[in-house]
Amino acid sequence: VSEDYQAAYLARSLMIGEAAGVDNFFIYSLRSPEYIEDTEAYYGLLRKDLSPKPSFTAVSYLTGLLPEKTGEIALRQQGAVWTANWKSPAGKNVWAIWSEFPEEECEVSISGDVSAAYDMSGKKIDFTQGARKILFAPVYVVGPASISVRSALARAGARN
Repeated sequence: VSEDYQAAYLARSLMIGEAAGVDNFFIYSLRSPEYIEDTEAYYGLLRKDLSPKPSFTAVSYLTGLLPEKTGEIALRQQGAVWTANWKSPAGKNVWAIWSEFPEEECEVSISGDVSAAYDMSGKKIDFTQGARKILFAPVYVVGPASISVRSALARAGARN
């Protein structure tokens, strides 16, 4: 898989595990030895030269947002779109949103003020309500009391 896919998958898996109350989450390898003939040689969070992969950045950023205890994440799936909600260690509402597909056309409703939004690596992004594409990689929205996401597939199914 690509490095970006690995990063998104690890971040999503960590949130799902936290929501399920998993106390310990082990990552297969910190450093990739990067042997061409071995597919597992690329599973690490760091490259052979110790430079960080996107997965290292994504996991590092997410762990700073997660609550103190496992099981304190509310996880919801609507069609192909997932949302996770929790209180950060600083006491702020955090929402994570992602799609099971590379991208999903959605309608997003936000109740409350968005103080900040970030991509999975912690880079600030704009995130407003209305029609937008939700991607495979999670985005984090800080501040609002609630976020509702309805996928185009779910809306189409409701009309039929």
